[in-house]
Amino acid sequence: MMFSEFFLGIICFLLSRVIGSNVDGNGILHEPFFLIPLGYLFFIIGA
Repeated sequence: MMFSEFFLGIICFLLSRVIGSNVDGNGILHEPFFLIPLGYLFFIIGA
């Protein structure tokens, strides 16, 4: 059970890195920020 949460944390961080972030023409930043706290949460649960 702990391994799956740890693995989900790794997946969240990898997805946030792969998806990346960009700035549109209006200067608004678009990024999958929600994946970073979820990744830390899964790491804490899996520890």
